[in-house]
Amino acid sequence: AVGGEWPGFPDETTTFDEAAQMQVDYVRVYQKPSYDENVKKKVVKIEEPTPDKSGNFVKQGSSEWQFLSAGGGIGDLKVAKDKLTITSKNSGTLEYSVQVVSSNITLMEGKKYKYSFDAYSDSDRTIITGITAPEFNFDRRFGDVKLDITKEKQHFEFEFTMQALSDDKCRIEYNLGAQNSTATVYVSNIRLERID
Repeated sequence: AVGGEWPGFPDETTTFDEAAQMQVDYVRVYQKPSYDENVKKKVVKIEEPTPDKSGNFVKQGSSEWQFLSAGGGIGDLKVAKDKLTITSKNSGTLEYSVQVVSSNITLMEGKKYKYSFDAYSDSDRTIITGITAPEFNFDRRFGDVKLDITKEKQHFEFEFTMQALSDDKCRIEYNLGAQNSTATVYVSNIRLERID
């Protein structure tokens, strides 16, 4: 494979030298005369975690959040209680070049959720948020939503139904890359609640 969402697609600046080639000598397909069809699919039972007293499934604290960078993105994350401060020194070339995630979020099939948070920034800019499934080719369980963030704190709230099979490895994402801004973003009061 060449390109893809990670590490990005080739463009006019991509160089391919003589070593960048694939040669296929032959392809053969075989059919076994018989094989054991007596197999059972392994079923993994996913239990819904218990939310906190307020009904929030998002855990608080610095150990719950991770800063990631790619495609030339440079930045930093500071976590104080339930507030994220995301700084960018270089926004990079990809939407996820500057990214903050909280992993191991459980979403149950067919259940309805409300995802909400407050956000503001040092100057007007955009960010992208969503809930993805890293174990399933980063399918979008919710999102991606591009939001206009201003110096005034705003509340954002979204409702969605989990359409896929239950998944306990989802993650909340805030993507600040390739948005033509390096303004610091402040995110707080992050909540994921069941509303069905």
